[in-house]
Amino acid sequence: MSRNIVVRTPEGTYPISIGTGILRDGEELVDGVNTGKQVAVATDSHVGPLHAGPVQAMLRRAGLNPALITMPAGEAHKNWASLDLLIAGFAETGLDRSGWVLALGGGVVGDTVGLAAALYMRGVPVVQAPTSLLAMVDSSVGGKVAIDHSLGKNLVGAFKQPAAVIADLATLATLPPDEVANGMAEVVKAAILDGPWNRSPVGAHGSSPLLDLLERGAAPSEEMVALAIEVKKRIVEADPYEQNQRALLNLGHTFGHAFERLSNYTLKHGYGVAEGMMVAAHLAERLGLAPPALTERTARLLSTYRLPLTWGSSLPPGTTPEQVLAATATDKKRRDGRPRFVLARGIGDVHVESNVPEAEVLAALAATRGDA
Repeated sequence: MSRNIVVRTPEGTYPISIGTGILRDGEELVDGVNTGKQVAVATDSHVGPLHAGPVQAMLRRAGLNPALITMPAGEAHKNWASLDLLIAGFAETGLDRSGWVLALGGGVVGDTVGLAAALYMRGVPVVQAPTSLLAMVDSSVGGKVAIDHSLGKNLVGAFKQPAAVIADLATLATLPPDEVANGMAEVVKAAILDGPWNRSPVGAHGSSPLLDLLERGAAPSEEMVALAIEVKKRIVEADPYEQNQRALLNLGHTFGHAFERLSNYTLKHGYGVAEGMMVAAHLAERLGLAPPALTERTARLLSTYRLPLTWGSSLPPGTTPEQVLAATATDKKRRDGRPRFVLARGIGDVHVESNVPEAEVLAALAATRGDA
């Protein structure tokens, strides 16, 4: 059994299935994805040995012909070389436009394989099968796919809506604790965003079903994953191509991406987002947009899941706030060369702020540096 969420896009709809064991026994979930029998199961060198065998067996039972393509694991391989490897693999296995791709892995796999599917033969269908908590609640939903560039994270990308998303919570049992925490950063972000899409903003002290789960310290569950996905679904349906409010999903990401880049992508994405959310909370407080209670609540939520509240431990010694600010230069929210920052004024009350004084940004970074 699985819980199902349907996402509307300009091209139609796609289903998100959430359950346990549904990749192993998911014949009905892949039935009708496309008329062709050829499927490229694209994964990485870490996830493949854990999950590719049962997935290929399921696809064969469904009458399909799966071929396995494996890219190197890790954010450092979310690059041109992996994109070339995947596209060559599609061609060598005989994939044509009647076939489709299954992206089996975490966010790096989903983003890189999704971009490869968007480019190969001008586009073949892709099914996202996220195996990490972060990918389930965030990167597999919404159709943004990309690789990193030496000048910035996710600079080379496209919009490629999935034909389906299959989120099998059984795969979470193979994650180490730091990877679970990595994903929980995006769940915390969703809880802070939750509000304006189905209720009035609730200030620093309000609540929601997702917030209640987090503040009880609940472990990831089908309910938690579904609630976090529902937050993202409401936003991406309203703004599928990131023209306005979809930028709110980047709460914590402007600084988080800068931290990732400065660490040479050794810092896990969720950890960078957690650090970025704390910088953003301090910045909103300094600007008088949010009360101290919201900064404190954000810190408690992150601490509950053992996420960092300060930045710097993963960066070269002596990294300065000025260097972090400079590393935000390729942030995609910039307009006319000016930075814009996603800041929370309350739970469910999040905005993109322009004309933020540089001195205040630097002060917020200084206040949240690990050795501050």
